[in-house]
Amino acid sequence: MARTILVQARDTGKLCEELESAIYEHRLDDAWNLHEQHMHIEGFPRKSIVNNFLTALTSSLDYQWIEKGYGLVEKAWEEHKQNLFDKETLLYLSLGLAKCGLPIPASTILRKLIEMEQFPPVTAWSAILAYMSQNSSGSYLAAELVLEIGYLFQNGRVDPRKNSNEPLIAMKPNTTACNIALAGCLLFGTTRKAEQVLDMMPRINVKTDATLLIIMAHIYERNGRREELKMLKRHIDEVQNLSDLQFRQFYNCLLSCHLKFRDLDSASHMVLEMLEKAKKAQNALSLANLSFETDKKCSTSPHRHVSGEELNHINFDGSENPSLVQRHFLSYEIFYRDRKFSRLETEATELLDVLIMKLLRQVELITTERGVLQPTESAYVKLIKVYLEAGRNKGFGRISNQGRERKFSDIC
Repeated sequence: MARTILVQARDTGKLCEELESAIYEHRLDDAWNLHEQHMHIEGFPRKSIVNNFLTALTSSLDYQWIEKGYGLVEKAWEEHKQNLFDKETLLYLSLGLAKCGLPIPASTILRKLIEMEQFPPVTAWSAILAYMSQNSSGSYLAAELVLEIGYLFQNGRVDPRKNSNEPLIAMKPNTTACNIALAGCLLFGTTRKAEQVLDMMPRINVKTDATLLIIMAHIYERNGRREELKMLKRHIDEVQNLSDLQFRQFYNCLLSCHLKFRDLDSASHMVLEMLEKAKKAQNALSLANLSFETDKKCSTSPHRHVSGEELNHINFDGSENPSLVQRHFLSYEIFYRDRKFSRLETEATELLDVLIMKLLRQVELITTERGVLQPTESAYVKLIKVYLEAGRNKGFGRISNQGRERKFSDIC
């Protein structure tokens, strides 16, 4: 009997050596077989080996291996071995799962970390959130996650003055995380869930930025919140750093909402005001030329004008963009050394930009030329259709005349 135990001890020691070698050489098939043998004889190997094995499976970014890696974590949890995995290893796995389009296990890991009080900083989990938000089910889960984490900080539950609360405070949802969740909800039609996130944000003192204002406009338009949209206009008009694209999105939402409510007076006033400003800009040739020269010099600006025709040729599908969603996965060594998760923070911001640009495909009523808002053909068609449905044959003649006049001036 003693001899059998010694043989098994010797075998598991050799298995560990072979397993470590297979992990180091990234021979995942061999590593998996050796791991299975060890599990059969003695259960999980020592903690360092298990963590190295899990990061190797994750870094492959292969659907099969990363699912097996998550299976190992589930098995350890079932055996009440929560301390078998390092916090960073589990974060790395969650990120890999999200990148592979597996939002449910990715969010489960984040929840488990919070349950174990191994609080993930928002700079890390916002990137996981951004990858989750690339599909319908993931975007809903992302919003739920923001709500759950945000709830921990409502009503002064966390005292920021206590040093012991620093890791928890670092997890608090920030503007980027909320914007990602909201944009995902917009893209996949869960705008009621988005309103829940919006309602929560003031309770945890999330700061408002220009991107958030535009996302709010989209949500209010979708949910028919016209009065809130009108109130938001005052803030939009006061913001200094809005780009042409952002102005276009807001006024598209406002015009669309007027048309939904069959408010022909407000819609007509908007269109006529845009046409009048466009006409003045066209007549001011010297200012137009100056603006053109300025645009040429500033063509590298991130807020340069993008025409509607250009938008149709830009690939906003993050799942097909190799520089973003399918970028080379960070090695665990680089991931681990970046203690502040600054790379993931940058990645989250870039993925938010992808989500926002996808929303531009839904902007069909307003375009811009040299910073001047103008109605599109779709706007004319929808406005006249509403006029006819309302039985008001008067009123759109002026709009039609100014529209034709504008087109003629464009040709000239």
